[in-house]
Amino acid sequence: MLAPGPPRVLRPSQRCHHPGQNGGVANPEGGGLRSYIRLLHTSDLHLGRLERDDGHGTWPLEQMLQTAIGAHADAVLLCGDIFDHNRVQDKLLKEALALLGQLRVPTIILPGNHDCLCPGSVYERMEALGLPDHLHIIRPEKGLVTLPQLDLAIWGRAHDSYNDMRPLEDIPAPSKERWQVAMAHGHLVRGAWDLQRSYLIFPDQIAASSRTYVALGHWELPHQIEVGDVVAAYCGAPDRTGHVLLVELDHKVKIRPYPLPGH
Repeated sequence: MLAPGPPRVLRPSQRCHHPGQNGGVANPEGGGLRSYIRLLHTSDLHLGRLERDDGHGTWPLEQMLQTAIGAHADAVLLCGDIFDHNRVQDKLLKEALALLGQLRVPTIILPGNHDCLCPGSVYERMEALGLPDHLHIIRPEKGLVTLPQLDLAIWGRAHDSYNDMRPLEDIPAPSKERWQVAMAHGHLVRGAWDLQRSYLIFPDQIAASSRTYVALGHWELPHQIEVGDVVAAYCGAPDRTGHVLLVELDHKVKIRPYPLPGH
């Protein structure tokens, strides 16, 4: 694991590649265009968790960025609780935004239960500072992000308060894009013992989503399920697992853990 420290500025040659145009994605490893897309899926970074960060709160994000670059991700999915709470200091917020600005691929943030999109939230403060064009925050009134260059649509339901909610309830039908992804931050119901939890996600909701992939957050350990034709996975918290998930969408969904620097 990298030692905590101030955010490192990445050189242009280290930044993520641009998606290709005209029906394919540019392959940074050579060989022209490729037909599949590659997503980096992570969650639960909990930036600003004081007992861990010791004044250097962006190091989990820096590790994620280096991994996105090394993995040649076409898009990055941040599935909730990127910040530990909505009261993080302005300094940390600005450093995090500067690091996110160094990515050159679409980056989608789903607010979770810790960093919910309530009035005065960390994401409202971030928007006031100015978001780069490639950074998208899922909002209640804008739950769908479409990325024509990847033929990809991403839907999510943001936590917009600290109240209980159902992340996949009444999910809309898929749009016209080839690749359909849902993002959800909550607790998967595996049996009756889970029903007392908050933010419940039911397996039949995953199946009914008709998505190519459902990216989940909230659990600190990874877990993968298939319900009908739909693949869903928790990536786990990277400071617990030492990795993120690399998800390739092709004729089938391929998921593999991708280690963080130093792991």
